[in-house]
Amino acid sequence: MGRVGDWSFAIEYGDAVGPTSTGLGAVSAMGVEAVNFSLSPWHPPSMFAYYHDGDCICSFGIGEEARRWGKSPDLLVPALTEMGVLPAQLDLRGADAERVRRLSVLVIEEHFRLQLPRADVLDGELPMFIVREA
Repeated sequence: MGRVGDWSFAIEYGDAVGPTSTGLGAVSAMGVEAVNFSLSPWHPPSMFAYYHDGDCICSFGIGEEARRWGKSPDLLVPALTEMGVLPAQLDLRGADAERVRRLSVLVIEEHFRLQLPRADVLDGELPMFIVREA
């Protein structure tokens, strides 16, 4: 856990199940914004979700941006289109798929002004919490 600018962040490790939609709804209650990346390179797609005031505003799979949901599913469409992610490619395998995924994440980072402090995450000491036991 840490803080960068106006954002606080948490990193899950190992077999962490990630916040469910109910969890993100609770975290974002009473006007709070929550952005979640659920990275799953072993079972794509990785997922993005943005919650505000308890509601899912926008969510989609990274690399599957044409299929979106939430109260404002098109929130990032102008930026995704400008960056060349949308309209969606029909064949997103190989190098093009990786390029599209990187561009999509860049759009999300820029829109929400997100940037984890690389040195703190890689070399720093972040607090650790056990939230469940096997």
